[in-house]
Amino acid sequence: SSDLKTAAGGKVILAAGDSATVALPNGQGISLVLTNATANALVENSGNIHAQDGAVLLTARGKDTLLNTVVNLSGVVRAGTVVADAGKTGDVTMTGTIDASNTAAGAKGGTVVLSGDRVGMFGNASINVSGDAAGGQVVLGGDSLHKVTGTEAEKLLQDGVAFANFTQVDAGARIDA
Repeated sequence: SSDLKTAAGGKVILAAGDSATVALPNGQGISLVLTNATANALVENSGNIHAQDGAVLLTARGKDTLLNTVVNLSGVVRAGTVVADAGKTGDVTMTGTIDASNTAAGAKGGTVVLSGDRVGMFGNASINVSGDAAGGQVVLGGDSLHKVTGTEAEKLLQDGVAFANFTQVDAGARIDA
C-alpha cells in the first residue's frame, strides 16, 4: 500500500479472503464479502498507514485459503489499536514498524495483536505500545492471559486470537511496552 491517513479516531481496514465482519464502536458492523480471493489471500502493507489514535485492521482469512493466507507487514503502521488477523490457518509476517504508543500526559499505550497459525517478527521489526502513565498490550500468537478482553482489538477480531503453532521473534526485533 502507499500512504493511508485518517482523521483522529479513524479506522483503516485492509482485507482479503472469504468474508469479515468488523464491529464499530457504536455496535454496528461492516460486513465485507470478498470473492475470487480464496486461492491466495494476501494483505500487504509496505507503505505507511496513519490512523492517529484510531484502529487499523489487516485481515486475510477464509475457509479455503489454508496455508496461502498471509498478512505481511513491512511498512509503518501508526494507530491506537492495530490488529493483524490471519485466522486459524494463516501466517502473519512482520518486518516493519507498528507504533501504538501514546506519550500524552497520563496516557496509556495502545494494543497490538498479531493472530494466526504462524506469527513472526523478523529482522528489525518493532512494536511500540509504551505510554506516559502505562504501557499497552502486545499479543503475539495467542491470548491465554486474556489481555485482549475489553479492548478495541477484541471488537476487530472475528473469532478471537488464534493460538499459533509457531511464533518467532528474531534477535533484532524489538517490543517496547
